[in-house]
Amino acid sequence: MNGWLLRAACRSHDPDLWFPDTPGVRSSARAKAICRDCPVRNQCLALALNAANDDAGIYAGLTAFERKQIRSQRSQPLRPGYPRYP
Repeated sequence: MNGWLLRAACRSHDPDLWFPDTPGVRSSARAKAICRDCPVRNQCLALALNAANDDAGIYAGLTAFERKQIRSQRSQPLRPGYPRYP
């Protein structure tokens, strides 16, 4: 287990919260709110984008669709001033 996972805000919540049955804003809003202030959000995003490459659930406050958008943008060169994290 990665040491940073021990500091994740999601550890004290029901894991099903990050895998809502119904995709959409309402079903993911609570998980996204918890992720928003998580101290290890960047590590979680890196895991989701690189190592896990998982296309389900919410990681670092982002849905599978939002992560897919980031992956497609990463394949393009970054422009000056381009945000690296949404």
